[in-house]
Amino acid sequence: MELMELARQAEPILREAGELVRSMVHPKVYTKEGHANFVTEADLASQKFLLEHLSPLVPGAHFFAEEQKQNRMEPGYNWVIDPIDGTTNFMRGYRPSAISVGLVEDGQGVLGLVLDPWSGELFCGVKGQGAFCNGEPIRAAQVPMENAIVVFGTTPYRRDLAAPTFQVVEEIFLRCGDVRRSGSAALDLCYVAAGRCDGFFEGRLTPWDYAAASVVLREAGARIGPSLGFEEPQLILAGASCDDIFVIVLFSTFVNMAQGGHANWTDFVNIPVSIVLGVALGAVTGYLLSAFFETAYAHKHCVRNSMKVIVVLGVSFLLMAAETWLEELVSVSGLLAVV
Repeated sequence: MELMELARQAEPILREAGELVRSMVHPKVYTKEGHANFVTEADLASQKFLLEHLSPLVPGAHFFAEEQKQNRMEPGYNWVIDPIDGTTNFMRGYRPSAISVGLVEDGQGVLGLVLDPWSGELFCGVKGQGAFCNGEPIRAAQVPMENAIVVFGTTPYRRDLAAPTFQVVEEIFLRCGDVRRSGSAALDLCYVAAGRCDGFFEGRLTPWDYAAASVVLREAGARIGPSLGFEEPQLILAGASCDDIFVIVLFSTFVNMAQGGHANWTDFVNIPVSIVLGVALGAVTGYLLSAFFETAYAHKHCVRNSMKVIVVLGVSFLLMAAETWLEELVSVSGLLAVV
């Protein structure tokens, strides 16, 4: 299959779907499972249009779509579709929203198109052939962490993730230039690919939100991980040169889980035991980090980040033991200060 030609055939379909969405100014709104989770007539109309018009382009391809009741990734080709990413924004006339269409072949993203129907920008990634915005090549920026703009998602349908999410936001904010939150993950990821911002994370993101943008990102020279399954919601981290974003997110998540949301390690009163546990857990976590990101990172990045995990967790446990020895609490920011 000639993917670039397929991208050219799909572009007018997305643009027509965009016009359809723009024309539905006050669509009916329905609620779905989860907090503040909505679907509109425009979502349903856009998805119906996309399914009908994309189907002939790849005969036999399956569809994995947000407003479809049964979704399962099948062998071969699968179109992964979000008819409107940022439905709440769209409902309120708050512009960041997008139409996202990705093509996955046997578990690997090979083509991605993300349309901003309001600006007319169409981001496109074709495996092995580059990333583009309205036909012009794009490339992720190489910006040091202290100057980086990092965008994030709040996973609004999972309020139980609020504490770890904003814990991570604080840690990143203290180390980067600034943070942003738009409400459209597909656009956020494409903006990283285009060099408009430098990193992205969200605690739980669904496949239709990231499938298309993941191809755009990788073709633009950025990274996205952990390894993408394209079937279940998962943690998503993306960036070009901000390795610290990945480390901070992983450490903050680990600490929050281990502490049950509280910064109290009074059980660790033995410094030698703490050191041993720290190095052991660091080694295990480092190995897992390397495995998770194997498909998204060059080997040297895996090794470097693994070593960060080993060193920082080892030092962290030592600090925790010392703090406990002094009957003081250990804060997450204290643990991450050495990153």
